[in-house]
Amino acid sequence: MSKFHNGKVDSWGNNESEWGYASYHFEGCFSLPIEQLMLNVIEIITEAGRSVTTHEICLQEINDILSKYTPDELFADLDDEEKEDFLYNLEIVLNNQVLSKNIE
Repeated sequence: MSKFHNGKVDSWGNNESEWGYASYHFEGCFSLPIEQLMLNVIEIITEAGRSVTTHEICLQEINDILSKYTPDELFADLDDEEKEDFLYNLEIVLNNQVLSKNIE
């Protein structure tokens, strides 16, 4: 459901977030494994630990993708600079996998 109706924007519910809304509308838009991997990395970084559940779901999806594809398969379409930038962000996410359970 859209937040925009007849020139007005609906208010946010208690369990809604901007990223959750956007990612819901992105479902099915990205089919390449690298796109899905990037989207999950971006979601973890932008959520910044606000939701342990979201963090764990995205992390599981990242690990699933990394277990199914080789780095050569995943990064074949990235130039060296894009690959370096993305690997930097991926390393941050993977080195900070566990969130404190008192978050949320």
